[in-house]
Amino acid sequence: MNHRNEHFFFDGYSLKEETLASVDNIKSLINTINEKYFDNHGTIKIIPYFNGKVKTDGGVSGIIIGPNSHFTCHTFCYKETLFIDYFGLKDNHDKVKTDILKIYPTDDYDLCVDNKDLKGNFGKHIIVSSTNSYTYDEALSLIKKILVDIDMTPICDTITTKISDTCFDLLQPIAESHISIHQTNDSTVIDAFSCKYFDEQKLLTILNTHEFLEVNRGVKYK
Repeated sequence: MNHRNEHFFFDGYSLKEETLASVDNIKSLINTINEKYFDNHGTIKIIPYFNGKVKTDGGVSGIIIGPNSHFTCHTFCYKETLFIDYFGLKDNHDKVKTDILKIYPTDDYDLCVDNKDLKGNFGKHIIVSSTNSYTYDEALSLIKKILVDIDMTPICDTITTKISDTCFDLLQPIAESHISIHQTNDSTVIDAFSCKYFDEQKLLTILNTHEFLEVNRGVKYK
C-alpha cells in the first residue's frame, strides 16, 4: 500500500468470559495504546454491547481514532474471543502485541498472516487502498451506504476527526466490528471488518474497484 501505516491484526482465543466482559480491562488497554502510540491525542470510545440482536455476540468495543490511524478492540465474551485491528506504524506492531497480551493474556492467538484462503469462523476484513478522493460529507454518506448495502448494525454515531474537507478520519462502530475511511492528501484507505460474513462484491461495487486485500478473521476459532 502507498501509505505510511499498515494494519496489524490480532485474534485472541481461550480467554475468560469475565476478562472479556470487563469494561475496566478494555479501558486500560485503550488508555495504554492512546498514550504510547497516539500521544494521548486519539479520540476514544468505549462501547459495552450486551443487548444486540444476537445475544451471544455480547462484549465490549474499545476504539481510538487519530490522524490516518485507528485502534479497535472488540471482545466477544460468551465466545471467549477478541479481535483487534491497529492501523498504524509497522514499527509499533510488536509493541502493540505485547501491550495486548499484558491485559488479555493468552497463548492462543493468531496474527492473521497468510490466511487469505482459509475459511474463518468469524467474518472477513476487506481493505481497499482507493484511487478515489472524497469530500468529508461524501465520505460520511459513503459509510451510511456501506452499512445498508452489506447489512451491518451501527451501535453509535460515526466517530470523526477532520483536518480539512479532504483530509479526515471516519470510523463507524458496528455490532459486527467497524468500517473506517482514512483520507490524506496522498491516500484514501477504506476497511470493513465484520465478525459475520458479507458479500464483499457489494462493497467493491460501491467503491468502484476490483483491487482489495482480504484477511479472514477467526480462522482458529473452534
